[in-house]
This record gives sequence, C-alpha cells and structure tokens, in this order.
Amino acid sequence: MKINVEKGTIVLADITGYSSRARFVEETLGVAALAQLNSGIQALIDTALVSAGTSRSDRVVAATGDGALLHFEAADQALRFAVSLLAVCASRNASRTDPLAQLLFRIGIGTGDIAIDSEATLGNGLAGMAIVRAARLEPKADDQGILIDPETYDSASSAVRTAYVGPVTVDGKHGETFLAYRYASQSSASGAFQPSPADPIDPGDQRQRRELVRKIIAQLKALTRAAQIQILESGLGIPPSQRPSDTLTIEQRGLGLLNWAEAENLLALLHGDLIALLGTVSGKT
Repeated sequence: MKINVEKGTIVLADITGYSSRARFVEETLGVAALAQLNSGIQALIDTALVSAGTSRSDRVVAATGDGALLHFEAADQALRFAVSLLAVCASRNASRTDPLAQLLFRIGIGTGDIAIDSEATLGNGLAGMAIVRAARLEPKADDQGILIDPETYDSASSAVRTAYVGPVTVDGKHGETFLAYRYASQSSASGAFQPSPADPIDPGDQRQRRELVRKIIAQLKALTRAAQIQILESGLGIPPSQRPSDTLTIEQRGLGLLNWAEAENLLALLHGDLIALLGTVSGKT
C-alpha cells in the first residue's frame, strides 16, 4: 500500500431513474440492449471529458452502469466537466420525444483532502470526506442539476463560481445536513441551456458578440469531431431539420450555427453557452 494525500475534487454523476429504465430495457429488449444503454451513457461522459480538456483514463475512478466516479486535481476543471455533461445530455435529449428515451444526470461534487493508494485496484484507491459529500449531494441534485459543497465553491475561480447560488441546506442520512451550492444555469430535457452570467461585452453590440462567438467556435478544432458536434448543437436546442449537415466541415457547421443563432436573435444565448461549455471566463480568446 502506497498512500499519497493531496487536495482534489470528486465528481459523482448518475442517471435519474436508471433502475426502472434498466429493468424495462432488459425485460423487453434483452440484456444486450441494456449493455448498449450503459455504453451510451459512458460515451456521454467521455464526450464531456474531452470538452473539459481531459480523458477517461485520467479521471474516471469507477464506472457504473448509470454513471461514474471521477477525480480531478482542480475544481474548475471538475465544474467544466459537470456543465459539459449536462450540455451533452441535453443535446442528446433534444431529438428524443419519448420520456423513456430521455437521459437526465444528477451530479454531486466535493473537494478536500484525498488519500490516494497508487497500488490499489480500480475504484478502491481513494478515500476522504470529499467522496462522502459528493455521494450525499448527488441524489439531492435536481434532474439535470449540479450540487457542490462549500469547499468546491471556495476552490473555484470567481468567474466559474458566479454560475452557482447558495448556500442551501441539503438533508442527508440519519438527520445529518450539508451546505451546498446549486448550479443556477441548469439545462432541461428539451435541450435549452441557459447562458453563463459572466458576459463582459456590451449587450447591444451584435457585431462584437458575433466576432467573439466566431473565435470561441474556432477553439473547437482542438477537440474530437464527436465532441465538436455535441457542443455546437447542445446550447440552443436547434430543431434537427435546421441543423447543419453532417457532411460539412466543423468550420462550416460552426458558421451555420452562428448564422442560425443570429437570425433567431439568440447570439447572446449561444455566446453564454459556449463560454460555459469550453470553460472560458470572458469573451477573449
């Protein structure tokens, strides 16, 4: 056993109502279909990790059928991942009208000293109250919602922190209570995603906003194509019939999204969404 202790942030994410959904899928379509559902859930997590600038091999401590336990060194990156996961999920849900086809995440996040056993098997190498707090907060989060403990809030940068409100009191087990901060820009199953309150430009200057959005879209080149498409389509709930063709380049798709948002007078919403999803804290690139 080789133990190191360092400050870190734990993210626990899972799907609301997974048990009943999994039972229905297995009983009606078979266990292979359930495995496909689980694989799809993990693919959403992978896409969000890429959007946050990291990967499964670096962050996932344990994967469950309906979610994952993840470890981050920095609170800001953990929070970027959580917001990206909601956005990716909202994008997926936008094209599905059947409630059984909707996937809604709940996310709990805790920060503190983490004991790391580098010789332990996967899933058994971490210990600390941050894990306990994340586990207590996750089931209390709203569908498509995030709850973070005060330590995470205090560790986050001021720009990232502005997206959270609180503190609020959360009931735990056996009469215990926890203080928490709730993500205030929560996405919905319809795919709508509210912009970050951080917006330093003149709200009436559409030309300036369009240029800032164009520069942010250009940052997508560093991501995988799947992540690029998820991010471009997640923010506005664009009707499938009006989305740019899959055959276009990422630059052409981004321009199509930009033109659509401008025509619908939604540049401000798109700008805020991209800032939240890519982790930028201002309109500068």
